[in-house]
Amino acid sequence: MLYTLYFWNQPADFPSPSAGVAQELQFGNDVEGLIDLPVKEIIDRLKGEFPGAVERAGTLTAKTSEGHFEASWSWQFVKLDCHDLSEDSRQRLCEIFQEFSATAYDPQLNLRHP
Repeated sequence: MLYTLYFWNQPADFPSPSAGVAQELQFGNDVEGLIDLPVKEIIDRLKGEFPGAVERAGTLTAKTSEGHFEASWSWQFVKLDCHDLSEDSRQRLCEIFQEFSATAYDPQLNLRHP
């Protein structure tokens, strides 16, 4: 089962709704007011947590015991397409992104996690 998560960093008073932000980012547009992410450090952290991860131009793929995920990114966000990952594994990924002040937006639930 595919489960998608978006991660970005925004100021506390950011006015735009999360669904609109995710859509703009998915279309390849920059969103004014978002804080750029330290993408290289995030990707390095993911590779450290998932040693078998393979990075190609603009994507990172990693396998776990129960499934895999594919990450794609720009300077403003990282999108994770999670395939058959448990809730625990998705939570572990969210915790990694929180280290970089990037919180998750779940488009399946239209919910931005604090």
